Amino acid sequence: MTINVEKEVKKFHKQCKSLGQTLMENHNEVPMTVAVLTQSKGMEFSIGVVPAVGFLYDTENKEPFVDAMKQVIILTKPVAIAFISEAWMVKKAKNDTYDFNIPVSKQEDRKEVLMVQIETYKDTSLTIYDIIRDGDEVSLELDMEETKISKENVGGMFSNMLKENYEQFHLSIEEQLKKSLN
Repeated sequence: MTINVEKEVKKFHKQCKSLGQTLMENHNEVPMTVAVLTQSKGMEFSIGVVPAVGFLYDTENKEPFVDAMKQVIILTKPVAIAFISEAWMVKKAKNDTYDFNIPVSKQEDRKEVLMVQIETYKDTSLTIYDIIRDGDEVSLELDMEETKISKENVGGMFSNMLKENYEQFHLSIEEQLKKSLN
């Protein structure tokens, strides 16, 4: 069973990267796009793109988007969730200083990237492509890809969004075990 989940999550990650690349190829931009991997009671897996939630994403006020995502998670109970979007990123060595008072979009050494972040109940995967713009031409270059990042090493507004969902799932399994023992 776990092997099937791992295999499906890996396939989901590949499909989400492909979606981001295709959006960039066809439209020269990638708006905030959210995809979910769900599993039916019959144990079949399916992938869905969550419509309209991405339109709530605002770099100045992320709360409406986060609140909507919490509702999506409650309704769909995903095995994995993906955030696919353009972003500004600044890379620094651990010992380098960084001025957190200046937004990333205003940093001098920022770069434009396409990010594909996948969260599961136990880890996170992150793929980052550098966006290279040459007039109307846009291309992507793989910057980094990291899979199975421990939850302890991930932070931010879009991390651990599935936590409540899995805590409820864990409690329901415990309840089912208690009932079956009686």
